[in-house]
Amino acid sequence: MPKYPGLLKFWGIIAILFAILYAIVGSLLLAGEANNLLPDYEDAVTIIIVIAYGMALISLILGIACLAKKLVLAKVFGIIFAVISLVSLISNQLSADTFSIFDLVAVLLGVSVLVTAKTE
Repeated sequence: MPKYPGLLKFWGIIAILFAILYAIVGSLLLAGEANNLLPDYEDAVTIIIVIAYGMALISLILGIACLAKKLVLAKVFGIIFAVISLVSLISNQLSADTFSIFDLVAVLLGVSVLVTAKTE
């Protein structure tokens, strides 16, 4: 497989953008919970907030590892990111009968980082 020297940095930038998006989702949900917008769903919203901030942290570490060319760390967090996103994708499909393109792109990002880090 050919090597592309800037590809891992590109995936790192995309991962950092995902971290920002996950942090925005978590912050919006936190603001909604603080204003009591969804009074019957407090437990579910709390779990989603924790997951959103956790994914933001994992995605930020993944992006920094890619930008710093830390290949082992990028591989590990690429796998973690892909697996968690795949679990989220499957759970949305089974529980709510919805398809999340955002989770699908996150799975593809994790796999892309893993494959790129393996080839470098």
